[in-house]
Amino acid sequence: NKLIHRKHLEECLVYHKGSVNVLSLLLLLMMISGLWCCQKEDSITPELKLEDLYAVKNNASDPVQQRVYDIYDHYKVTVVFNDTVGKVFVKTDVYGDSVFTYERIDPAYSFTGYNNLDYEYSFLTDPAAQNQLLDVVEEYLGSCNKNLYPQVILLTNSYSKTDQRGTTDVIADGKFDVTYRSLLLSYTPDEEVLESLANEIMKTFIIQRIADYSTEVQSFHRVSKDFIGKSWGVLGVSNLKEPVTYMEYNYWGNYEEVSITKFSNAPLYSSCSCLQDDWWGLRKYDAELVEVFRNAVRQLIGPLGFVMQSAKDPVGAPPLDNADDLQVFVTEMLRFSRARFEALWGDYPLVMQKYDILYDLLTNEFGVEL
Repeated sequence: NKLIHRKHLEECLVYHKGSVNVLSLLLLLMMISGLWCCQKEDSITPELKLEDLYAVKNNASDPVQQRVYDIYDHYKVTVVFNDTVGKVFVKTDVYGDSVFTYERIDPAYSFTGYNNLDYEYSFLTDPAAQNQLLDVVEEYLGSCNKNLYPQVILLTNSYSKTDQRGTTDVIADGKFDVTYRSLLLSYTPDEEVLESLANEIMKTFIIQRIADYSTEVQSFHRVSKDFIGKSWGVLGVSNLKEPVTYMEYNYWGNYEEVSITKFSNAPLYSSCSCLQDDWWGLRKYDAELVEVFRNAVRQLIGPLGFVMQSAKDPVGAPPLDNADDLQVFVTEMLRFSRARFEALWGDYPLVMQKYDILYDLLTNEFGVEL
């Protein structure tokens, strides 16, 4: 019996030993298979390919489309002449027809929601006009960096915006809108307007994007916070620092000496309009006298940190609020080089303090060369 039990035990050990070997082999094969699968997964590419609807394809046979492609290739900004930027195949219906979804530009979307505006477009089809606006686009994109680029630029003959109340606003003659991700620009044949468009677009983008830099913007606003929204009289802007004397024809056609001593006197009329490029006095007075008028105004408003009157108030009041002050200040900065700005405003510490705050943003963050 002992021999029988011993033999049985040896047989059992052999059996289990063989089972262990088989089990180990199976485990080893599974591990190798798992490693192979992991390596296989690393090289797997997704079956679904998401199409970049804003990508521009080259079309050398069309000079306008060639320019559009060159702009996209260099700046990665899409320029279009209609609001449909692409279509995506969905399926084939029961009749054998292809079904597509269309991607259209909708400027009504904002970062935080939807503005409930209905846009209608008059598309720009004349190649000569298209090229004129492409000149503006290239000038703008070449004057700043990607922080001021829109994703897409829609060039139109004109367009309209209708709100929920049915009020329609028609945008034409070189006017434009900067929206969350796009720039909508209307055409104008006016060469003078075309020449200034890139600068106007830049100013609008800067004012919109600069709000993201809250620390710098708050520092800017603190400089003139005690003077914002008050009248010139309350601010003590009344008598000129020095009288301005010049010769002018009077009502009867006689040439006589005129001396003004107050900000309210003609041709100043308690406003800073003489500082603007379109001041009516440029057609009446010589350049030297214009600079005398302008310097007299700078001596009054510079100590307050102001460089211009309100952009919102037609009668020439001081900036009404912080946004108004920021807008007119950026406008003045973009008119001049730093050296020229300092020559005009360098004697006024508050102006230069505000300038230095914005200068760093414009040059380093936005790539604007001043």
